[in-house]
Amino acid sequence: AKAFGDPSIAMSVKGQAIPAYDPRGLKGMGLGFATSNRGACHLRGYTPASEIVGVPEKTDPLA
Repeated sequence: AKAFGDPSIAMSVKGQAIPAYDPRGLKGMGLGFATSNRGACHLRGYTPASEIVGVPEKTDPLA
C-alpha cells in the first residue's frame, strides 16, 4: 500500500498483514485477527484445531 501511496488499501489489522488464507470459514480465527493485541496474528488465539478437528464438538465451518 505504501508503494501505491495509499495506506488505506492495505489488508492489515493494527499494521500487521493478514495471513495468506481466508478466515471466513473459521469464525474464531477471524475474531482473533480482529481483536488480538498483535493485530492479524496467526499465532495468538489459534482456533483452527478446535474448529476443524471438532474439539469439543465438530461444527459446519460455513454455517
